[in-house]
Amino acid sequence: MPQDAVERVLGRLLTDERFRRLAKKSLEKACMQHGYSLTKTEHDLLCSLKLQVINEVAAQLDPGLCRAVTSRQYPPPFESATYHEECFYEKTVSGDF
Repeated sequence: MPQDAVERVLGRLLTDERFRRLAKKSLEKACMQHGYSLTKTEHDLLCSLKLQVINEVAAQLDPGLCRAVTSRQYPPPFESATYHEECFYEKTVSGDF
């Protein structure tokens, strides 16, 4: 199914902060690390997406839909985080989540 990899990458971008950070540095490396095989056209189209828009949509998702964030894996991005992301991070770290 040709669309499958694109849909999986888009879903991962929305629900996995670590994957978004890896993709920001290199979408190609992030996809290879996680086993997503994209055509050059798919890669180019995904690279043309505005990551800020992806971050904004991701911030609106219920935390239950997202991969858990731990302080060991990710320092909190407070300079660019929304209030929702900061609250989710604090709950995750404190164990209240």
